[in-house]
Amino acid sequence: MMDADLSNFGSWTLVVDETPSVFESEVTNSALTWPILQQHFAIIPGESLNAIIPAAASLATNAEFTRDTMAREIAKLHRRVNAQHFIVLTETDDWVMLAREPAWRWTSIWSPRALLNFDRVTVLANAFDRSLTKKVLEAIEPNIVWKRSVRPNLRRFQRRKMTITYFARAHGASRGLFDKPSGKKHLGLISEWLRKEVGKSTHIWSCNHRYENLLKRLPGEQLPPRMAGSNRYSEVDYVSMLYTAKPDPGEFETLKILGVDPFAAKETREFETIYQFVSRCSVRDPESDRSIQVFVYDHTQARYLQEMFDQTDYVDVEMRAVDLGFLDWIYDSKSGPKKRELSAHELEAKKVHQRVLARERQRKSREKRRAEKFT
Repeated sequence: MMDADLSNFGSWTLVVDETPSVFESEVTNSALTWPILQQHFAIIPGESLNAIIPAAASLATNAEFTRDTMAREIAKLHRRVNAQHFIVLTETDDWVMLAREPAWRWTSIWSPRALLNFDRVTVLANAFDRSLTKKVLEAIEPNIVWKRSVRPNLRRFQRRKMTITYFARAHGASRGLFDKPSGKKHLGLISEWLRKEVGKSTHIWSCNHRYENLLKRLPGEQLPPRMAGSNRYSEVDYVSMLYTAKPDPGEFETLKILGVDPFAAKETREFETIYQFVSRCSVRDPESDRSIQVFVYDHTQARYLQEMFDQTDYVDVEMRAVDLGFLDWIYDSKSGPKKRELSAHELEAKKVHQRVLARERQRKSREKRRAEKFT
């Protein structure tokens, strides 16, 4: 829809099911291809971010970029830059700079001005007011007036209990943690615990693809993190989602420049994805009154789920913390290997070594001065 020509729908009503993604940010390396970028794209200076527009001399089409094997990676950028309703931004000032510092970021934002031709636009989405999409659109189009419309739920649901279990309280899930031995150990401990806790109960689970090997022995059925709306798993009462999807530091800074709270990206990509996955289970079955067990990594994820399900009038939510040895462990993402404290004997030996080095430096300095004196 975002790349389509929407100019001929003047009397139509558009209904968008689920929150559309309007913000995308990528890092690419162009050490050798920057001349191609220079040939086909122009940089227009801005206050904090610069705009990328088609170069006046460029006649290449997106189809030509796609057909060219070597240039195919640039096709997406070319399509976004040439699309009528996309804004493409970068911090890069000059393509030539990429010869020295080849890594650069480009960000594309879809403008809702494409929807002005419709008579009415309705977005059907959970927690849309908190979404990254709405925050970004409010930042780039502050004059748009949003009207909240609440649809009554005509289905009557049986009351049921949901217990949300988490394993970390003083730190959160992150790729940085899970890529380290300590994080992998945490996932392994959770996996062992879940195998015993779930047993033979109906269970669906998911995680980031890169950590699947740490959780392969979990019982039940593994599903992709993003599941389309389906009642296929409405008989399942146990759900595990060990997942993280936070913005990287570059995205974080770009969002701040745009005036958008970066936490909205975390909510949309991580918390909302977890919520949608959990919603595949028996919580969507109106007739079920069975208790539901949900397992996530950290307290902030559990808290978000509690807020969402508390808004229903049929789910009684309680939180449960399980300490597997890292519940209150503090993760320092910037910490490196800790220096070992030296013994008194080692400290004295170090001082002696430093004195020897100092005397050697003084000797060389004297010899240098004598040599200069007689030349």
